[in-house]
Amino acid sequence: MPPNNMPADPLKIVFQLVVFFLLLVPGILWAVLKKFIPVKPKCVRGQVVLITGAARGIGRELATRFGKLGARVACVDIDELGNEETAEIIKNHGGVATNYTCDVSKRDQIKVLHAAVRADLGPVDILINNAGIVWGHLYIDPTKDQFITDQVNVNLMSHIWMNREILPSMLERNHGQIVAMSSMSSMSGVANISTYSVTKWGLNGMMECLHNELKQFNTDVKTTTILPYFVETNPKVSSFLDLRLPEIPTCVAGEEMMKGILEEQRIFSVPGHMLLTVPIIRLLPDNLQMLFNNIFRVRILGEPPISFIFEILLMILCGIPKVIGATISYVYFPPEPKNVEGKLILITGTARGNGRELAIQFHRLGAKIACVDKDEEGNNETVDRIKAEGGQAVGFKVNITDKEQVILMHAAVRDQMGPVDILVNNAAVVETTMFANPEADDTISEIVNTNLLGQIWVIREILPSMLERNSGHIVTISSMTSLKGLPLLFTYSATKFALTGMMESLTKELKLMKSDVITTTVCPYFIANCPDKSKRRILRLPELPIEDACAMIIEGILRNERVFTIPDYDFYALPLIKFLPEDLQDMVEDIIYSNIEPTPEEEKVIQKYMKFAEMNKPQISMFAPCLKMGSVPD
Repeated sequence: MPPNNMPADPLKIVFQLVVFFLLLVPGILWAVLKKFIPVKPKCVRGQVVLITGAARGIGRELATRFGKLGARVACVDIDELGNEETAEIIKNHGGVATNYTCDVSKRDQIKVLHAAVRADLGPVDILINNAGIVWGHLYIDPTKDQFITDQVNVNLMSHIWMNREILPSMLERNHGQIVAMSSMSSMSGVANISTYSVTKWGLNGMMECLHNELKQFNTDVKTTTILPYFVETNPKVSSFLDLRLPEIPTCVAGEEMMKGILEEQRIFSVPGHMLLTVPIIRLLPDNLQMLFNNIFRVRILGEPPISFIFEILLMILCGIPKVIGATISYVYFPPEPKNVEGKLILITGTARGNGRELAIQFHRLGAKIACVDKDEEGNNETVDRIKAEGGQAVGFKVNITDKEQVILMHAAVRDQMGPVDILVNNAAVVETTMFANPEADDTISEIVNTNLLGQIWVIREILPSMLERNSGHIVTISSMTSLKGLPLLFTYSATKFALTGMMESLTKELKLMKSDVITTTVCPYFIANCPDKSKRRILRLPELPIEDACAMIIEGILRNERVFTIPDYDFYALPLIKFLPEDLQDMVEDIIYSNIEPTPEEEKVIQKYMKFAEMNKPQISMFAPCLKMGSVPD
């Protein structure tokens, strides 16, 4: 393996770049041409389609449509009565359906369900993960802790457990399709439905990782992610939001979703134009993004009404000057970094790595540091180093996945050091997980509980005190993998996608409150903070030295940047790559993205399912010879 400060296979990268640029123009032209060539939908007659959340709404709509096409439908829902009604509707139209009562957030119930479906109908050909809790709440509402946990378990974790249960049988047959019902809110966070939005961002990352993992197996199993706008399925949700565009009728949404599923599209939105327009809007300056959101997206009830036509005119008149002004200001007049001398900065995960380095560098700027970590020994070493340099620091042993410990920690911090001025959520579990690896369940739970729920509990505990003072700064250390999912890191990447969505939703909620509390999301490339982790990284670009990376993180925080990447060009480069045709996207990923070397156990899983894939002839793409370059570690 090459040293971690050097790209892997430089000559290979040069060759791949040459091939990519030679195919760039023809690839784009071919993609445009395919838009005008009708795609023949696949036949699902006799195939087994398992749909979760089938008791009502979109789940029922898709189940009945698949039934009419001759599929054998497994209707799954926790609502036994509604689920049975859906199965009866399908049977009354001459279809085949069986209903199963299941809480999809429970792993043991999913295993029982899968065994029953295989016995009754046969192996699953199409899995549609549709079940979800669709409801909102204020981020700081103290009564919603259990609701948040339930939403994460149903909207995100159930997809993980269901996919892990059913995927192996698809890989063994080299046949199948996994569909995730995501949301418009997974492209742009929405205030007051922050947890829902968080889970949908996480789904997008999870599905992207799954797609990339399946490439390593050379399998014909497909993935599809659906991003719908608000659909007329829940009157309570409709009454909670003031929609600037009308909700989509269930029958219309169902027709568009069926088309995308049967054409095996990898990702699509309903309506279709949102998949391209929303990411472009997110690259605009913050103030112009807000104009777009107010005009074309969702407005929370309680905002003063403004004429739709007036807002469009305002956007047209002000948009271009704002873009020019923001660009000039950023390039030539960057904001002065704020002074943190005497401020209290609470940092989680300070026992080692980024957390320790951030604590030390912030202390050298004159800040008081509250060091938080469950590793008491490592955390005390960080505190001692700061004190040895004459700084102020106190260590707190806390497992942030435990809400009660977080509450007690915050009380102790306020008593001993005062109110928190800047919260830096850095603590994270960085471990590899593979969808097809049956031994990863405990690791998956630990990563989600720490990286996602842990951050939620810490923010929800500390944010109210900032709102009371109308002052404060909340920082989340996300990751480059929140912009691009990597194989073998699906749980880590899913949580980082979710964190980015959480912070975007929180930012919009704070704007509604007209609060001066600031948010910052940092998305760094791989940092050289753990030699053991570095050994398994197959890097296309060098790791970032930890001292330099943390200095850049602090610089962005002190300038109150809302979202930034390290290196900064990733902020635009990674989203723009997704506008390329899928085959060309795969090529770019093989060239510029890093990978993780599988463990011996994971390598056995990869080889096992590659053998199953070889039993059938793989599908041929016009770029197939180029796409495989670098897709599997040498």
